[in-house]
Parts: sequence; C-alpha cells; structure tokens
Amino acid sequence: MTTLPTPGAGDPGPEVTPLIASSLAGRRRRPSGEPPPLPRHVDHSTRWYLLLAAIAGALWAGMSVPLVLGAITWADLVILHAVAALRTACLTYVMLGFDAMSSPWVARLAAWGTIAALVALRRFRHLAVYLITFLTFGVLATIVAAELGRMRPAGIQILGTWQGYAQPARPIALLAFVLAGAIYTLVPAGKWRNRAKWAAAVILGLVCAARLYLAVDHPTDQVTALI
Repeated sequence: MTTLPTPGAGDPGPEVTPLIASSLAGRRRRPSGEPPPLPRHVDHSTRWYLLLAAIAGALWAGMSVPLVLGAITWADLVILHAVAALRTACLTYVMLGFDAMSSPWVARLAAWGTIAALVALRRFRHLAVYLITFLTFGVLATIVAAELGRMRPAGIQILGTWQGYAQPARPIALLAFVLAGAIYTLVPAGKWRNRAKWAAAVILGLVCAARLYLAVDHPTDQVTALI
C-alpha cells in the first residue's frame, strides 16, 4: 500500500507565496495596502506659497537694478500721492490707531503668547518649527534690508513713526508672521482655521491701508512683506 509522503523535518514543504491584493482596476498594491512612498502629492496651498516666494525673489532681484528700482519707486509714489489726497484730520486719527497694531510690542506679545501656549499644550515639534522659522525670518529680513537699503517715501509727508530701511516693511512682515504662526500651530484645520485666516487678513489689510495712508511704507514694500 502506497502512502502519501508527509513533510518531515528536512522537507520545507511547499513554498508559500504571500497574497498580493489587487484593486478592481487590476493594479497591484503592496500587501500592507499602503500607497508607495513616491510620488508625493503637493497641495495647492504649497504650490501657491512657492509661487509667492518666487514673486518676492523676483521683486528683490529687480530692485537691485537701478533702472527697475526707479520704475517701481515712481509707481509707488504715484499711488501714495493719490492716497495722500484723501487725508483728513479725522481719518488720520483713525489710521494712526490702526497703525498701532503694527507696533513691535503687539507682535512680541502675540509671539510670546503663541510660544507659551505651545509649551502648555506640549506641542514641542510645532514649537521647534516655529522658533526655527522665526529665526530664519529675522535673518532674511535683515539681509534683504541691508542689501537693498531702500529709503522711505520721498516728496510726501510721513505722518507715522518708522525706523530702519523700507524694504521689506518689517512691521507688516512681523505681524503677518506671528498671526500665521498662531493660526497654523494653535487653530485646528478646517472651518475654524479658515475663519482665523480671514480675521488675520482683515487685520493685515487695515494695517497696510493705514501705513499707506500715513506714507510710512511703499506699496511694493508691503507686498514683499506679506509674501
């Protein structure tokens, strides 16, 4: 009588191949079901930020050319003179109040408040990214201001207070940074973050309008600062 062989200790038995899941479309996927590491999807917001960074770099490069800088300054002064024609005593008082939001103390309080909240919530990765980005922002703004050395608007009365070079508009850039940092590190994604972005946009819009009215900044300086 013949018996079927049974696998022994030395017989590894039939080779078992892992099942590979396949989708309905017939494409093979890895056994874990996870997507492959590449290619990565780039969000629309990331593409938008990269485009804005390229625009800021192009403006800074153009301002290093005297002819281009002259054309940009002429356009800026045309806008500022048109805005200055709307000045009244009452409106100037209101605009000085909006300009107070660009004070370094306001930005410092917002920055330290964000740092304290991140420490309290134990979001140390967010805190590390926030601090590194803040230091990078400060170094970049200092280098650009020293290299371009752009002066404040000429030929028009400046009503507000200011210090340092005009490009980039550091108070605007600092306020935009602390608002964006607080939104992206403390506000959850979704409806509330979108609302916070709109609120920050309103604040920045009022401050920018006030500083243009007071002839503290050029329009181009504010554009590069916001970018």
